[in-house]
Amino acid sequence: MNPDALIARTNLQRLEEGKKLDAYYLTTLSADAAPVLFDALPEISGNRIVPEADLTVEEVILDCYRQDDEGDWRTWNLSQSRARFLAETYADPGQMRAEARAERGLDVNFT
Repeated sequence: MNPDALIARTNLQRLEEGKKLDAYYLTTLSADAAPVLFDALPEISGNRIVPEADLTVEEVILDCYRQDDEGDWRTWNLSQSRARFLAETYADPGQMRAEARAERGLDVNFT
């Protein structure tokens, strides 16, 4: 069970039902939600974090996962590593080859 991915999916489903998206809340979820968020970015990328802010969901999510410090081997985390990889390759989909996805475990179904 992945609680943050479930929360992200539930909030995104609410958006599809015509309900308001809590964009700020989505940006506070852990790296466990990253695969769900990156899948949804084409639909939600233009949403503002708050109406008066000049930041979009896409900008905050990319910034959050790109800046994540890898540290050393003792602090390595699979979810953070996947999120960092997704953020780094989001802007350049051609960079993400099938074998690279498989090596990083990104072909795993998170549902």
